[in-house]
Amino acid sequence: MSSLSSSELAIELRKVGNKLLALASCVTTQVEELLQILDELEGLLSKVEQAPSRSMQDALYPSMKALISNQLLKHTDTDVKVSLASCMSELIRITAPDAPYDDAEMKDIFQLTVMAFGMLSNKDTRGYSKALHILDNIVKVKACLLMLDLECDGLIADMFKQFLSSIRYISLSVVFQQMEYIMTLTLEESEEIPEEFLSSLLSSVNKKKENALSRSWRLGESVLRNCAGKLQHFLPKLVRSRNLSFDDYSIVVASICENSPKDKHVAALETDPSATKPSESLIDVGTGQKVTNGTLWGGNSLRTLEHSLLAKQQGNNKAQLPSQAEKSDVTGIVQVKAATTPKKRGRKPKSLQKPEEGSGIPHGISVFGEKLVGRRIKVWWPLDKFFYEGAVASFDSVTQTHKVLYADGDEETLNLNNERWDLLEEPTMEYSSPAAASHKSMKKKAKRKSASTEKQGTPSSSKCNC
Repeated sequence: MSSLSSSELAIELRKVGNKLLALASCVTTQVEELLQILDELEGLLSKVEQAPSRSMQDALYPSMKALISNQLLKHTDTDVKVSLASCMSELIRITAPDAPYDDAEMKDIFQLTVMAFGMLSNKDTRGYSKALHILDNIVKVKACLLMLDLECDGLIADMFKQFLSSIRYISLSVVFQQMEYIMTLTLEESEEIPEEFLSSLLSSVNKKKENALSRSWRLGESVLRNCAGKLQHFLPKLVRSRNLSFDDYSIVVASICENSPKDKHVAALETDPSATKPSESLIDVGTGQKVTNGTLWGGNSLRTLEHSLLAKQQGNNKAQLPSQAEKSDVTGIVQVKAATTPKKRGRKPKSLQKPEEGSGIPHGISVFGEKLVGRRIKVWWPLDKFFYEGAVASFDSVTQTHKVLYADGDEETLNLNNERWDLLEEPTMEYSSPAAASHKSMKKKAKRKSASTEKQGTPSSSKCNC
């Protein structure tokens, strides 16, 4: 079946989809029969690339209709639910950046998805490998961001709990990284972080409940450290309201709270009523790193997580999606309505991400710093949709920023952890690039730091690379 042509794949999909429709409507259908056809469908869907042709969309329709039927969505068998969720994750991948169904149906699908993650706790179950597959697809297209936009706070909180619980039984490093990535991305892209998100993280680093050497502790601590800058605005309030003792938790909790801009200002006012606005530059979030304007410089940042997952993602099939004007929905009752979902964050409308979108991950350098001085790089300007070449002139160890001198004479000071860029050639102290010089006359538009995050792809992007 791996050698199926596109037309043969479409034929098989239509045949299996129609069979599933018939089975779903039959009250006497046996569980084993359903599982067999769902496994067959999942295998076929995994071979469908993004931006399918019109004929492939038509071939997908019977399956899409069957998968969303009440008979399957409300099925009582756990294995059927997990298999259903696995097939749905493939559809989410195929249709990204659009959602395959409307908002209400996507909420039902995410409920199945989170339930399926519960299978990660037991390797001996049929659903274990399915859950791993679902996790991989969720990471590829950043489906957690759609969960945020649909305001599935309860489901997200449950997902956090599932991850922190099941990671105890999983030794695969890539699974740890995927969970860490999803949780970090979700927190970073939340406009307001509900207490239920934080509760599970705090519980995972509670000395009275968890061993500091456990995978659950490591995962919770890593996410807290990754999101230290963001959590400074939410975690202190929770700690105060519950009268929690820092002695009972990982040192990261105290570090985040004690470095909170608000808490520092309050403390300053107690000793000096004339104290002004708290400093925007803070030091030490458990690692002695610098935090400026809520951004953690260096460490296990979201970009670092994406880098560690990049190699795995590069092996996937890639297909370029058409523009919105060219895109046509699957015919029939299944309509894409993701664009109408309520927005909680300031980002582009599409929640899901194309796996092949730009990575923004520097190659060949694991620690930037002084090592980049004298090196030639190219930096992505999102409004121009173009890479501009330049040379790294200097590095500021205090702000963790590099000064980049462009070929057209412009210069810019950047934190390269937050930028999309790539290394060019071997070290050189003198910049020379005819290719970049040919673009000298091009007027660069004002660069938005947030825009660079809007063009990235999945486990290979900066913040909300949706």
